[in-house]
Amino acid sequence: MYRVEYTNQALCDTAKAIHTVHVSHTLWQTGSTVSDVLTNAPSCPPLRPFVDALQEKASQDGIIAAAIESMPRPALDAAIQSEATLRQRFATLRRNCQQVALLPADGRNGLWLYAMSYVRSLFVFQRRRVTCDGVDITNLDTFDLFALCEKQLQAGNFEAAVRVLNQLKGQPRVVAQDWLDRARVLLETRQAVDVILCQLLSKGLPSSTAV
Repeated sequence: MYRVEYTNQALCDTAKAIHTVHVSHTLWQTGSTVSDVLTNAPSCPPLRPFVDALQEKASQDGIIAAAIESMPRPALDAAIQSEATLRQRFATLRRNCQQVALLPADGRNGLWLYAMSYVRSLFVFQRRRVTCDGVDITNLDTFDLFALCEKQLQAGNFEAAVRVLNQLKGQPRVVAQDWLDRARVLLETRQAVDVILCQLLSKGLPSSTAV
């Protein structure tokens, strides 16, 4: 009798484990697709369906719950721009910011300073020698910040590029604010998705899936 009960319990435990792996596998595949879309697609659709599935199937997991809680609200209910789209916007953003590089945030003395900024932007050579090594980026001007940001983008380090542009001041900061806000939402969303994927992997997915 004991052996029968033990066998039945073992079968139940095995069935639960298989179900957990299957659910985790399905959610992991969906999350991997979301991660790829955040990087490469023109935009990422609202993540509410993905989050609802997570909350239904993994509601007892504290790490996943915390990651969901940290996800920015705009990503849940509206499409957000991907890294690829923000990269495409970079050249236009750079040109627009450099044309107002000398203007303060409130735009005072705007016409004269705008004219000076515009003329200066036409004659600025690319400052390719600017690097992160030993450089206090808080002291860089608009032109150097964009040169350094471009280097980070070319190196594939989007997060570092955003940190660089976050140092913009004056009117360039005003012009870049929409780009920075969208980049922040993207990075926070991607960070949350990465945590969720790692936690799902820890639930015993097959090694072939993890690769």
